[in-house]
Amino acid sequence: MPPDLSAPDNFEQIRGAKEWLRRAAAGHSYRPSVDQLSFARKLDLNLARKSRSFRRFEREVLRLTAELGGAVG
Repeated sequence: MPPDLSAPDNFEQIRGAKEWLRRAAAGHSYRPSVDQLSFARKLDLNLARKSRSFRRFEREVLRLTAELGGAVG
């Protein structure tokens, strides 16, 4: 991805996020099975928490973890 690429203001409303990533890749191919790990490593959790769906996901993961007694993995 271009180093100056920033998250769109309306990221909660984007449909077809993979297509957006392909367009933003600036001439490089976006391959989810290859690229997702490096994207996950760069994920800014504070920015992600601005997303209502991410907050819901995070709450559910925490709930399930607590339900399992904190045993993960």
